[in-house]
Amino acid sequence: MLYLFAIIATVTLTLIFAAHYFLFHTVIKFFGIASRPLINVLRAASAVLPLSFILASILIARFNNLLVRLFYVAASAWLGFLFYLFLACVLFYAVLFLLKILSLNLNPKILIIILFSAAVAIGIYGLVAARQVKTISLEITLPNLPAAWQGKAVIFISDLHLGVVNNYALADRLARQIEALKPDLLLIGGDFYDGQKNIDLLRLANSFSRISAPAGKFFVTGNHEEFGDNSAFIKAITGAGITNLNNQLINLNGLQIIGLDYREAYSRDDFASALEKLNINQNQPSILLRHVPDKIEVAARAGISLMLAGHAHKGQLFPIQYIETLFYHGFQYGLNKSGATQVYTTSGAGVWGPPLRVLADPEIVLIKFK
Repeated sequence: MLYLFAIIATVTLTLIFAAHYFLFHTVIKFFGIASRPLINVLRAASAVLPLSFILASILIARFNNLLVRLFYVAASAWLGFLFYLFLACVLFYAVLFLLKILSLNLNPKILIIILFSAAVAIGIYGLVAARQVKTISLEITLPNLPAAWQGKAVIFISDLHLGVVNNYALADRLARQIEALKPDLLLIGGDFYDGQKNIDLLRLANSFSRISAPAGKFFVTGNHEEFGDNSAFIKAITGAGITNLNNQLINLNGLQIIGLDYREAYSRDDFASALEKLNINQNQPSILLRHVPDKIEVAARAGISLMLAGHAHKGQLFPIQYIETLFYHGFQYGLNKSGATQVYTTSGAGVWGPPLRVLADPEIVLIKFK
């Protein structure tokens, strides 16, 4: 897993450097910038800005003061705006090529200004949209569901990424939204935390301690709880009265609630082995909490009634969701089926990296059984 992370990090950093170079080269060329000092400033920016998020991540792991937090938020936001400015550049060259084929004329400077303005507007929209957490309501039928569970309300939430960008204010706001829905059961599908440990983890989790959920509150780890030792995160979660399901099955009046640890159920074999050890009763309905919406066929073979997942963020930034379909085979968002197993993948309630969401609204999922 560490080897894969290193490869992904290297490729990502290379792409970020390339995007900066592409952006600033386009700016210099089509805005007709001839001033040598200004060109040098832009070139320096294209070399320094790609490292800003990495530097901010290192600093925030060591220091938790206002200046460092502002730097981290700014560096994160820049990644989101860079993404859309980069797409604007790609579209710019595509339009120029098309105009050339059609023998049409358009001032390139006007075109690039229009596209850059649109990119900035989309970025601002994304900043606002990321704060508007919606409630998605689902009615789901589970086989052999006991009468005691008919009409009960289950809240599923995932990918809050509480930390530096989304902190105590968001935790309180989400807790109030969930509390107002009067859930019978609360399920949290991982990445409750963003990964930073030098913040008040218990205070973040305690926002959820006031939620009344008569049937219980349950949590499984996501990849952001597994950056090194996860004990601090687990201690805070359980300290707030939320049960950590670490490869466990709990039977709640005939409804089996199963939770798998992200790291321990990462591979297909470990996933299958973890389910096999739990002796799942296939004559009773079951809900499986697993952070990542992949290897769905393993859950289907185990006879899981409903699998709840997150992780994919519905792409978070349009049009990434279309790329995600290649990785998650249609299970990256929404309600789907694999055999008799229903799968709901949430877009999540928070953000990772850029504090933006574009056509990937954050959500709380309200499930009612029928």
